[in-house]
Amino acid sequence: MTSLPSIGDPDAFVRTRESWHCLAEHVLARARYDATGRIGLQVTPGGFGTPPFDRDGVNETLHVVGTDLRIVRGDVTETH
Repeated sequence: MTSLPSIGDPDAFVRTRESWHCLAEHVLARARYDATGRIGLQVTPGGFGTPPFDRDGVNETLHVVGTDLRIVRGDVTETH
């Protein structure tokens, strides 16, 4: 079995993990909840995000890929 690399700065790791959790809970899951009443997220290529959901008659997904937040609404993709 392959061992995992060591975490250089455990405190920075914890802060980063908590920041990603906050983004997932308060931005991604909240957007889906406001549109559908559901909060579940899923693994996506390169990160995590919402499954597709309908907002005002348009298909939408929000996901984190690497360090980018991507919002896909219909045929338009915004990267932040």
